[in-house]
Amino acid sequence: VAGNISNDLRTIHQTLTQLSFFYQGIFYVTGSLEYEDIPNIDLRSNEISTICSNIRNVTLLYNHVVILDGIAVVGANGWYGQKSMQSYAKQFSDIAYLGMSLERLQLHLDVTKIVIVTHSVPGPELFFGEEEIDIYDQMPPSTCLASDTMHKVTHWVFGSYNKEVDTIMNGIHYIN
Repeated sequence: VAGNISNDLRTIHQTLTQLSFFYQGIFYVTGSLEYEDIPNIDLRSNEISTICSNIRNVTLLYNHVVILDGIAVVGANGWYGQKSMQSYAKQFSDIAYLGMSLERLQLHLDVTKIVIVTHSVPGPELFFGEEEIDIYDQMPPSTCLASDTMHKVTHWVFGSYNKEVDTIMNGIHYIN
C-alpha cells in the first residue's frame, strides 16, 4: 500500500486489519494524507507504527526491509512535492534512508533484486510534463539510486499520482 489510506487513525487501523485477513503480507508506506492537518509528523509516524505492529501480516516498510525469495522490499514516504519545512526535512531523511538501505543491500548475498515502494513519485520525469514547476526545486526520491551500484533495483512502486504509470526507464520498471 503506497500511502494515502486516511488521516484518521481508526480508518488506517480498520483498513489494514481488513487487508490482513485477505493477504499473507501487507507492505505499507505512509502517504501525505496520513499527515494531513497533523502538526507533528514524528508523533503521527509513531502512532501509525504502533498500529501496524499490532496487526498480523502488516509491515510498515520504513525502517524495515523485507526479504522474500531473494527480493528485498524497501520503502519510505519520500515527501516529494510537499511544501512545508517539516516535509523538506523528512524528504532528505527518506532519501538518505533509502540510499543507505540500497547500499547495504548491494552486499547482501541473498538479495538479487530490490523493489522500492514510495508514496511519492520517484522523479519529475514520471510526471510526463504534468508536474508543477516548483517540483524541480526539490530533490526527488530517485536520487537514492546512486547507491544501487550493482543495479539490483528492478521495480519502483509508487502512489500519489492520479495517472496510470507502467514504464521502464534505465532498466527499472516504474508502476503506480
